[in-house]
Amino acid sequence: MQIQPDFHSPKSSTAESTASPPLLKSKDYCLRAEQLLQKRQWNAAQKILQRGLLEVEKTAKAYHLLGLALYYQGFFQLALTHFQRACGMEKNPEYFINLSIALNELGHYEKAKKAYEKARHIKNQTQEQNWKEEIAERHNQTAKAYLKKNQLKQALEEYIKGFEYCQNSEGQMQIARLLWKLNQKETAWKYLMNFICLYPDNISARLLLAGWYFENKQLPKAINEWERVLKIHPQNPEAYNCLLKVQNILD
Repeated sequence: MQIQPDFHSPKSSTAESTASPPLLKSKDYCLRAEQLLQKRQWNAAQKILQRGLLEVEKTAKAYHLLGLALYYQGFFQLALTHFQRACGMEKNPEYFINLSIALNELGHYEKAKKAYEKARHIKNQTQEQNWKEEIAERHNQTAKAYLKKNQLKQALEEYIKGFEYCQNSEGQMQIARLLWKLNQKETAWKYLMNFICLYPDNISARLLLAGWYFENKQLPKAINEWERVLKIHPQNPEAYNCLLKVQNILD
C-alpha cells in the first residue's frame, strides 16, 4: 500500500469505528489496520496499530502502516518518524517510497530524492534475487530428476550450479550429502559445518555429522550429536537406534 497524496484530503475522514476484536499477534493487528485503512478509517487504524506496537511486537510493517494512518490524517512529521523506523528495520521498496513522499511533503526534497533512489535500488536487488532463486530452483529440480535415476555425480553438479546462484539451505545440505556418498568427505565436511553454523538445530545435518564422527572412531562426539538430536526430536528413530548400537558395542 503506497500513499496516494491526492487520494483523499488528509484532514478529512469518514465516521470511524474504534471497536476491535481481541487480537494476539502482530500480523493480526496489521491485517485489521489494513482493513480500516481501506475504509478510510485513519484514526481507528492508528489506535489499533499503537495498541499492537505496545502490547505485541514492534515490527516494520506495523510502523509503516501507522505512518500511513498518520499521513492521511495530516500528521506528516509523525508519519515521517514512523516511516523512518520501518525503513530502519526492513529494506522494503514500498516503505522507502512512502518515506520519500512524506519527506517531499515536508519540503525535504534532497532527502526525498535519496529515499526514492533507495527504493528503486532495493526493488532492482529484489528482482535480481528472485531471478537467481528461480534459476537455482530449476537446477535443483534437474538434480532431483538425476537422483531418481541414482545418477549422483550429475545431481551433485546440478546442485552446485544452483548453489552458485542462490545459497539456500536445501542446496547446501544436498551438496554435503552427495559429496559424502561420493566419498569426497573432506569437502562434504566443509559444506556440512557451514550449514550447521546457520542451522544448528537441523536434525538431518546433526545426524550426518554424527555419522562422520562414528566413521572416524570419535565415539564421544558421535554420541553427543545423537543425544542432541533426541533433545530436539525425542522420537527420532535413527538417533535412538544408533545410540543403542553404540551402547551394545561398548558393553
